[in-house]
Amino acid sequence: MGELKLQNILYSVEEYFSIDAQSEDRYEYHAGYVRAMAGTTTMHNLIIQNLVVLFRAAIKNKGRKCKIFTENVRLELPQKKAYYYPDLMFTCNPLDLQEKNMVHAPTLIIEVLSESSFAIDLSQKVDNYIMIPSLLYYIVISQSEYRLRVWEKVEKRWVYSVYTELSDKIDLPQIDICLSLEELYENVFGEI
Repeated sequence: MGELKLQNILYSVEEYFSIDAQSEDRYEYHAGYVRAMAGTTTMHNLIIQNLVVLFRAAIKNKGRKCKIFTENVRLELPQKKAYYYPDLMFTCNPLDLQEKNMVHAPTLIIEVLSESSFAIDLSQKVDNYIMIPSLLYYIVISQSEYRLRVWEKVEKRWVYSVYTELSDKIDLPQIDICLSLEELYENVFGEI
């Protein structure tokens, strides 16, 4: 179908759902504004694939009833009048596991930065995501350099950390998962 021509007006949630349903492209919604999602790069795609492998192994090894969802599953934030398509969400919430195409209570959200999403992922989405009561981690991954940013909720406060070395291990103790930058960026910039 191609990308729909959007007007620079405020849309209702119902209009947003109609726009999103009519197109093969994905659209995000925040406070009345509808934004088309940019296409992804091969590096972006490789990072997502690596994340899926790492998270699936961690979930399986621990025998959890949790799921990971990528890119085409919508996140609903009704209190912010926002609907997003995060690159990856991790949830153990039984209601989320029964939904067809929407998550309401993720424990972890990951976005992979692109030039077009940089400002939104590091401002608007940080502000909105950290208001999700169930969220313990928001992670933003660069696809142009070895850089991973982590916001972690610790006793009602958000702690920010940055990892830039391939040898870095990112411990996520509240969900009992540890990531390594080396595995996360495997084959993204050539052989590691």
